[in-house]
Amino acid sequence: MGVKCSTNKRSDAEIQQAAKALFLGLAPERKGELERLWDYYQLQFCLFTDDEGVMLEGGAYRYVHFSQRALRVIWVSAFAAWEAYAYAQSAFDGGELRDVRRLEDLLSLALEIREASDPESVPLCGLPEPGTLPSDPQFRVPAELAMFATGWAMLHEVRHLKHQQEGTSTAEGDSPDLARAEELSCDRFAAEYLIEKVTDYAQAHSANEAKVRTKRALGIYFGVVSLIVLAHPNWGQTQSHPSVAGRLRAMRCLLSADGLDEALCIVGLSLTGLKQVWPNAPDFLGHP
Repeated sequence: MGVKCSTNKRSDAEIQQAAKALFLGLAPERKGELERLWDYYQLQFCLFTDDEGVMLEGGAYRYVHFSQRALRVIWVSAFAAWEAYAYAQSAFDGGELRDVRRLEDLLSLALEIREASDPESVPLCGLPEPGTLPSDPQFRVPAELAMFATGWAMLHEVRHLKHQQEGTSTAEGDSPDLARAEELSCDRFAAEYLIEKVTDYAQAHSANEAKVRTKRALGIYFGVVSLIVLAHPNWGQTQSHPSVAGRLRAMRCLLSADGLDEALCIVGLSLTGLKQVWPNAPDFLGHP
């Protein structure tokens, strides 16, 4: 049973069960590994109140700190990324160009949630509530991708805790290169967790392995795209983090190592569409 972390955050059993359910729902073939990971590292997920700002970070050794604000921004960002893809695809189809105002509205909504004093009071403009899977395919596809994006972001923080417990985390005074390398290792761990055993899932569920992998890879890509919104408009590298473009390239090398695939094509169009609203937004070609 979890305990209250403090007056402004909680880690009761409901929070732990929700985190576990997210990971199991995204990669059920790793149930046994997840249980061992949870027990060995004694993971605790702490939900902060939104007055702490955007929060999704590894705490001390066993705590992952997050806020509803951060989760809602990632959720809306995934819908914006899907809309950006639809907009760019319409330009290449040679038919009627999709109205870019929907994409503008979604990006504005994500930024409004990021900055609002009470993010949960910001209307979602017709989007489903985070964590729900509507039957309407117009919303279901981006909702599923949003869940993979969220899971990737959460698993990234779990890897930070592993670094801490293994004695491989960077500390104050270490070089920026080491800090940035740790961030990339966390990105990689989270992505590999979701895609490494796709074959096992496909065989167990008589599913098309290529389709399962494409969905998971695209969700991971959308997780990186959510960083474009979370960091807007500061996308370059810092003393502690690689540039968003650098993180996109690292994921491309991992997820699309064999060349152009469906997930890479979709996210490429998504980034192209995004630039119609934010011309300087990162892409795979951006500078570090």
